[in-house]
Amino acid sequence: MGEAPVARALPRWVRYLGDQPDVDGVLVHTIRQSAPGAEGDALGRGLLNYDWTVRETEAGTVPRFCYFVLAAGNGYPGCEGYSLPTSTPPTPPSFFKNPYLIFGPDTKVGGKTVVLFLEEGNPLPDSVNIRWMSCNAIGADCQERARQTGSYIVQASDRFRRLKVVVTLRNPYGTAGNETLLSPVITG
Repeated sequence: MGEAPVARALPRWVRYLGDQPDVDGVLVHTIRQSAPGAEGDALGRGLLNYDWTVRETEAGTVPRFCYFVLAAGNGYPGCEGYSLPTSTPPTPPSFFKNPYLIFGPDTKVGGKTVVLFLEEGNPLPDSVNIRWMSCNAIGADCQERARQTGSYIVQASDRFRRLKVVVTLRNPYGTAGNETLLSPVITG
């Protein structure tokens, strides 16, 4: 995905996970850089330097580690003077990661397929519409097979056809839609 998109999305992902009723906390895997001279150190991995000091970020931004500390209502040496950003202006929904299909080991009748996507916007979408479509082998003559579910069991009626999923996001500031690429042709 790359450093910049992950840095932009990481606070939102952690906040989303922390807001789940069955999640007590979120652990960020690479909290500290590797020992000096190690591969992780050369690549700049980690939210803290090797000596546990806060890694600086570009001017005008809150270091990612300080963001987590402040969001949890705590403090940490080196995070003094930083504050969480004030509310961001409202935006229409959009896709941080476009929808794509994940199939089991093969594309056969009875197999399970899942659609994955990441949405963003401020506020986050309050309506997500998912439509599973079965199309002929060239991608035309599409017929709706299922709605509002993140997974689909391939049916006998899908044999020799291709699947795609159409996702529509809505919030009070707009609508965004996108669809997956067509699946391979469904076999046996």
